Amino acid sequence: MKHDFEGTLGKLAAMGFEGVEFAGGFGRYANDPAGLRAFLDKLKLACAGAHLDFAALSDARFPQTTAFYRDVGCRNLVIAWDTIAAGTPQQSILQQDIGWTVFAGKDPVALIRRYPGRTVSSHFKAKLAQGTTGKPLIGQDNTDWPAVYAAARGQGGAEWIVLEQEEYPDGMRPLEAVAASMRGLQGFLKRH
Repeated sequence: MKHDFEGTLGKLAAMGFEGVEFAGGFGRYANDPAGLRAFLDKLKLACAGAHLDFAALSDARFPQTTAFYRDVGCRNLVIAWDTIAAGTPQQSILQQDIGWTVFAGKDPVALIRRYPGRTVSSHFKAKLAQGTTGKPLIGQDNTDWPAVYAAARGQGGAEWIVLEQEEYPDGMRPLEAVAASMRGLQGFLKRH
């Protein structure tokens, strides 16, 4: 994304993604939310959400931040601190990172069920817990993805499943690993 923002989004669209989640960095669209939305529309990609830090929602920055994302067509702003769940009201959305939950030895399905209706999006990422075998690619790891998917869509109320890839095994390039995880995700979705 840092080196080829538009080209990378184009490749993701060609892989069959319906949306993207941003985590900063907008290429030449950093100050052009309408241009970014037009580019996303051209690719038939929606903005599934965006990761922010608390400072982006401070009183001084709140109007500018929310106006930018509203113009892009983004409805879900996410702050990455799961400790937030217990201290926020029911109407605050949550986003679980399944890979890091598994890596920590926790049950992602149990966490979804603990906060019903709040998991508007989930990061589906393969991460291997200590002492397990496999590869950090969806479908080649040990996560029970059908159970996680059913809980996210059912009890969690997920509108978006965000495929995230942070590891690139066997010398894979980032988009190769994304494509492999996408195939794994599509494989179990076709069976269920």
